[in-house]
Amino acid sequence: MLYATLNTYDTLAAAGIVPSYDQTYELEAIQAALALPHDGFPVTLRCHGSYLQEIWYHYSVRGPLRHAEPFDESSEVTLRSNTDIFVPTGPDISKSNCPRTGIRYMPKDSQQPTHTTSPPHKPTHSANPTSTPGRPFSGRGHLIVRPISTAPSDSGPKAPVEQQPLALGANQDLQALSETKGCLIRGGLWYASGGCATYLAKTDAPHFEDQSSTTPGEPKPHLFTLSSLYFPCAVVQDTAFKCAKDLGVQTIFEGINVTTSTEDGRDATTREVLAWRGRTTFYADSIPGRFEKVEIFADDDAGRREVQLEVEWAEI
Repeated sequence: MLYATLNTYDTLAAAGIVPSYDQTYELEAIQAALALPHDGFPVTLRCHGSYLQEIWYHYSVRGPLRHAEPFDESSEVTLRSNTDIFVPTGPDISKSNCPRTGIRYMPKDSQQPTHTTSPPHKPTHSANPTSTPGRPFSGRGHLIVRPISTAPSDSGPKAPVEQQPLALGANQDLQALSETKGCLIRGGLWYASGGCATYLAKTDAPHFEDQSSTTPGEPKPHLFTLSSLYFPCAVVQDTAFKCAKDLGVQTIFEGINVTTSTEDGRDATTREVLAWRGRTTFYADSIPGRFEKVEIFADDDAGRREVQLEVEWAEI
C-alpha cells in the first residue's frame, strides 16, 4: 500500500510547514516541499475555502498488479516492490483548488470553519433576504448579475448598517436596477450590452460536503467548480473573480438559495445565487455602461467598491 511510503507530515515539517491555528502558507511553498520526495512531480492540493483538506499523489503503474507481492508493512521487499510498480508522475486533469496565499493547515484536533452568511443588506425592493444552502450549479448555464445597492465598507465585523440605494443615472429607473442587469462574459467580466458567455458547472467531490457542517441538523453546503470556455474560474488572491487559462488553480464555489419577500411578507421569491466562502455578495467599482466591461470582486476593497451585486445561475 502506497501510504506506507508517504509521510506528508514529516515532509512538510522539514520545510517549516507545520499545523497551526494562526500561521498561513503559500501554495507554491507547499507544492515545492511535497514535490521533492515525489521525484519532482507536483501533487494536487484540495482545500475547503482556505483550509487544506486533502493531498493527492499521482502515479503511473509499471506492469500488471495481478502478480504483485501482497503488502506487508514490515517487509522491505514489499515496500520496494510497491515503489517499483507505482512510478511517481504529475496530475493529468486534477487541479489544485487552494488559493495561492493564505492556506490554513490546521491541527487535527481543530474544528472545521463554521458556515458564514453574507453581510446583512437591504435590497431596494424587498425586505431583508434569508439564505439557505441550495443545490450545486450543474451543467451549462449563464451567470446573471443582479445589482443590490451601494455598500459601506465590509473590511471587518461590525453592526448592521442601513444600505443606501443605488445611484441612478439619467436613463435608469429603480425597478430596473433592483432586478437583473447583464451577465458575465468570457473572462468573468460583467457586461450589460450583449449576449452572455456559457459557463460549465461541475459538482465537486462529495467528501467535502461530509465535513462542511459542524452544527447538527444544519444543511450541508453544495460545492462545485466553474469554467468559462473550458478556462477555470477562481477568486484570485481572495479578491478578483477571473476565468483564464493560466490561473493554475480552480476555486470551489457554493450554491445558495436567497429568498426575498415584499415588505408586507406576502410575496416571496427564491433565487439560486453564487457564493464564495459562504458569502453571496460580490462587488464592482461601477455598473457597466454601454459596451463597457466591468470586473467583479469578492471584496469591497475597504469600502472603495460601492456596487454590491449577486450572481444568479440560469441553466441552459
